[in-house]
Amino acid sequence: MKALDFLIYRARYTAEIVGPVVLVLMSALFLITRIELLMQHRDRVRHTSAWPIDLSIAFRLIVFIIIPPLAWLGATFVELGLDKILTGS
Repeated sequence: MKALDFLIYRARYTAEIVGPVVLVLMSALFLITRIELLMQHRDRVRHTSAWPIDLSIAFRLIVFIIIPPLAWLGATFVELGLDKILTGS
């Protein structure tokens, strides 16, 4: 009976020691995983452009701003050319 009592005592003692250690290790593993996810997110944010306009959007914006004045200028040249042709001067 003493051997059985000793085994039960040892099992309880081991559970009291190992249980908190396992909890600490699981918490550390969770924290390491969380930190790694945060670092990945930081890297993704760090590599994103701070400008809301990239090169293609800026090019389109410039083209759409330039097209109407060029159309008006072209219409003026056509009108002047037609006036010269029709009036003969």
